Amino acid sequence: MAYSTDWSYSLLDVFYKVSKEYRDTDKRESIIQMTTIPCLVDFYDELNKILKTNLRYPLEHVTLFTKGTDLERSKMGIGINSEIDFFGLNPVCLKV
Repeated sequence: MAYSTDWSYSLLDVFYKVSKEYRDTDKRESIIQMTTIPCLVDFYDELNKILKTNLRYPLEHVTLFTKGTDLERSKMGIGINSEIDFFGLNPVCLKV
């Protein structure tokens, strides 16, 4: 299914700064750019049928930069798995 899916996407001119603090005093900030991925909803609907799950649609974005107090862990980014996660990170829209 993944190989037969058209994974084309479009970058939007919409950017956000998000930040998250982890329990071990690791604070991270990321700049993300929003995207559109036309196949995403259909792909996840089919995936949920196959797996008999109810996975949420991921937030359509690309992480451009991440900085943090722990350089190694910062390479992992923040992890934005859904729109709910995104709004929980108090996003700030950046003017470009």
